[in-house]
Amino acid sequence: MSISRSDYCQMISAEKSGNVSSLRAVRSALSRRLDHLVQSGFSYRVPLTFEETYRQAPPFEQVLDTTRVALPLMPDMGFLQEREYRFWLHTEIGRIHTRLRVLPAKRPDAPLLVYHHGFFEVPYHARAQAFFRPRDPFDAHIVLLQAPFHRRPLQPLDLGFQNLHHLYQMIAGSVRMMQMVVDHYLALGTPYAVAAGMSLGGIITLTYEGFFGRSRAVIPILSSPNFAQLLWDISRQTKRNVTIPLEEIEARLDFSRCYDHIDPTRIYPLMGINDRFFRHGSHAPIFNQCDVTTIRSSHVSGMWHRRETREHIIRVLQLCRDMGNASDTDSAESDQKSAATEPIAALAAD
Repeated sequence: MSISRSDYCQMISAEKSGNVSSLRAVRSALSRRLDHLVQSGFSYRVPLTFEETYRQAPPFEQVLDTTRVALPLMPDMGFLQEREYRFWLHTEIGRIHTRLRVLPAKRPDAPLLVYHHGFFEVPYHARAQAFFRPRDPFDAHIVLLQAPFHRRPLQPLDLGFQNLHHLYQMIAGSVRMMQMVVDHYLALGTPYAVAAGMSLGGIITLTYEGFFGRSRAVIPILSSPNFAQLLWDISRQTKRNVTIPLEEIEARLDFSRCYDHIDPTRIYPLMGINDRFFRHGSHAPIFNQCDVTTIRSSHVSGMWHRRETREHIIRVLQLCRDMGNASDTDSAESDQKSAATEPIAALAAD
C-alpha cells in the first residue's frame, strides 16, 4: 500500500470542489495509508533478536527497580531556566544517556506539565515545542523528556527493540526521569503536576502514574497502556509472522496492570478515529470510564494536529486549575508512594 500521485490529485480535486465529505474521505484514506507505510518500516526494522530472546528478559518491575538517575553536576538544579539538561541512567545494561528540556513559566509558582515524546521522534523536543509555543496559554512549567535510545533516528528500533530487556529499559528510564522531575518540582512548592505523552509517551505517562501516582491528571495522546495489542496489530497488518504467542506478548507488554491503579476520572485520552497503531476499536474500550476526546486522524497524521492537541492539553490544565484544593488529600496520600520500592512491590504482588 503506497501513496501515489493520483491520490494527491484526488485530494486536490476534492478541495477545489468544496465537497467536505469527499475531502474528509480522501484525507482519511491517505492518513491510513501513511500509517501503513510507517508500520511496514517498523515491522521490517525490528531485529529478529527481539523475538528470539524475549524469554531472557527480567520482569519490568525489576528493570524499573534497578534504574537510577545520576543528577548532573550543575549549580542550577531548580529547573527554572530555559535550558537543556543531560543525564546518565545507571541500569543493568550499563549507562544510558538521556536529556530533558525546560520551558519555564512566567511565574515560579505555576504548575508543572511534564511531556514525553512518541516513538522515533528525533530530536525529542522539536514537535513538542511547536505544541507549546507561544507558551502564554500554558500557565505551567513545561519539561520535555527524552527516552533512552532516542539520540539518533534509527536508535529506537536498532537498540530499543534489540531485545525485550532494552525495550523495558527504554520505558523504565523515562519513568524514572518523570519521577525525578515531578518529585523535584513538587518539593520546590509546585502546586500540582500534569503528565502528558504522545504514543510511546502515553504508555510511559500511564506507567509512571500507575506506579507513583503523583500527577493531578494524565493525558495519553494517540496511545493506550496495551503495548501488546499495538505490536500484535502491526504484525497482522504488515503480515509479519510473529513467533511469540499473543498471550505471552500480553503477559509482558500489556501495562494495563499499571493503568488499573489510576483513578479513571484523572485520565484524559486524545485518540485518533483512523489510528492504525492504537486502533480505536481495540483501545477505546480501555478508557470507557475516562473523558475521551477523539479527533479525525490517523496515528502519524495525528501528530501534526497541533491545534487539537494544544486545545486538549489547555482544557485539561484548566480543569486541574479549577479543581483548586480538592485534591490536597489525594496529594498527601500520594506522597507516601514517592519511594520506589513501595509501589513496585505492590504491583509485583498482583
